[in-house]
Amino acid sequence: LLLSVPAFVLFWNAEGLLLRLGQEPATAALASSWLRAVCWGFLPSLWLTGLRGLFEGISRPRPVMLIAFMGVGLNVAANYALIFGNLGFPALGVAGAGYASAFAYGTMFLAAALYVHRALPAFGVFRGAPRPDFRTLRSLLS
Repeated sequence: LLLSVPAFVLFWNAEGLLLRLGQEPATAALASSWLRAVCWGFLPSLWLTGLRGLFEGISRPRPVMLIAFMGVGLNVAANYALIFGNLGFPALGVAGAGYASAFAYGTMFLAAALYVHRALPAFGVFRGAPRPDFRTLRSLLS
């Protein structure tokens, strides 16, 4: 959760940084529009990565593989709708690709969370967050 805050700020304000790095203004504007759209999917993407680690850690890669395949299909369909303005959606161009990816990340996280909640209740993943153990965190960081 804490990692998503600076990432969100960086994604939201990337155009100035891209210009300083020598990108053409038109390219920086397009990239910035994509980054501003996709930043809404950054936190669900991080949460999905955590759940993917759980699946891999307990030797159950199949659910996350199926969820990833579903996410690819969903992203393709959302890109079709949002980039080009199909299915009654407005044509958003490059930003539409970012929103499509954010939507796919969010949906994949929800699917993984639902699977964990229903199929792996013994792990208690969603029972509440424990207080941080700063001694262990310090040891990991060192």
